[in-house]
Amino acid sequence: MATADVTYHSVLHDAQQLMPEEQARLIDELERKLAAPHEPPSVTDKMAILDQIHERLHQSGYRRRTPEEVVAYIEEERNSWNNE
Repeated sequence: MATADVTYHSVLHDAQQLMPEEQARLIDELERKLAAPHEPPSVTDKMAILDQIHERLHQSGYRRRTPEEVVAYIEEERNSWNNE
């Protein structure tokens, strides 16, 4: 069966064709895989991902706000609370 043909109903139908022992074995195998500890990504992988994100932001024209711009934004937001 091609991956595109896999649906919720087809999986249920196929599972019903299995013997109860085979269903239990597959369920146990799935539970073991879900409960198995997963290895977290390495620091190198995380840094590579962050580098890619920063590069895309830079290419899109994104510019980090200066501390002064952040303070001005916060003050403006707080002032809008008082005006409501």
